[in-house]
Amino acid sequence: MPDLQRRFEAGDERAVYMALAAWHDDRCAVCGFRDAHMVRDHDHDTYYVRGLLCRSCNGLEPHDNGLFEKYRSRPPVQILGIRLRYIDQRHGWTEPRPMIQRRLDNHPAYALAAKLGERLQTGE
Repeated sequence: MPDLQRRFEAGDERAVYMALAAWHDDRCAVCGFRDAHMVRDHDHDTYYVRGLLCRSCNGLEPHDNGLFEKYRSRPPVQILGIRLRYIDQRHGWTEPRPMIQRRLDNHPAYALAAKLGERLQTGE
């Protein structure tokens, strides 16, 4: 156990995940359902894990009607004060998306709208 504690304090990803799983005690962070096969819920913009959910809640989360708002505002990782990158089973560790606004000026519809705007301003 001292080795696990040392690894956790050093930020070892596996030790941090083990601590998160132990804290959850095989229970969903939203509904409390006990399931041995919890899903790592993650933020799709940052690719950091928020907590562990049952498969049902994980499937419902994107179609939220307010139920998940409290969970998202203070997820288990925030309560525990940890940061854990999401690992995709097929591709390995994921990296956060760059927070750059999408540029629309390369889109054909945007270019067409810009030309139409110019014509309206010049009166052509």
